[in-house]
Amino acid sequence: IELLKWVRSSTTFQALPLAILTTEQDDLSRNNGIDAGASRFLTKPITKEFLIKEVREIADAGKGGNYVRS
Repeated sequence: IELLKWVRSSTTFQALPLAILTTEQDDLSRNNGIDAGASRFLTKPITKEFLIKEVREIADAGKGGNYVRS
């Protein structure tokens, strides 16, 4: 979360699509990730195919939206 906040504070990297992949599934963790600027908040376990799909979606969308996928 701290790294994400730092990246988002830089004008150079504000539009960089970033996903969080974690085992944390609680609402506080999700909210913190989205509030910090995550393009996606993904929770483990996930398949390799799902991860590839999500990465392609945020790359295609540019910055991506701030919404949660699990």
